Amino acid sequence: MLAVPNTIVVNSIVASYTNFPHLRLDIPFTVGVEENLDRVRTIALSICQWEGLLVAEPPARVVVTALNDYNVAMELQVWLADEQQHISVRHTLRERLFEALREAEVDMPFETLALRTIPENPADPDAGLPAASASPALPQSPNG
Repeated sequence: MLAVPNTIVVNSIVASYTNFPHLRLDIPFTVGVEENLDRVRTIALSICQWEGLLVAEPPARVVVTALNDYNVAMELQVWLADEQQHISVRHTLRERLFEALREAEVDMPFETLALRTIPENPADPDAGLPAASASPALPQSPNG
């Protein structure tokens, strides 16, 4: 932990590394584990052609951030020419990325959970399934 006295902060010049003219935006997304990551990278970078809004140096890039059970987590990283545009550019980039991946029919799975009952008698394929008439009757409300 670093403690800086208030007098030093108030009476000194403080450099904020987030207040420079270029700000990096990170747009996270996921794709299926069977997808060709070079193809996905090409699609993601194709949406980064904005004159005046994104800088050429450093160039936009797509990195793998995690290998999950159901998908591969990736991140589109771009540098803004004007940090004051970061909110609108972030939203537009996220939407353009989604549309580009959908148009290219890239699998974008999400984590799911499947629940299965264990039958009492494994030889009976219908064991463990609720009977159609076994649902209890709902109690009547006092108002009818």
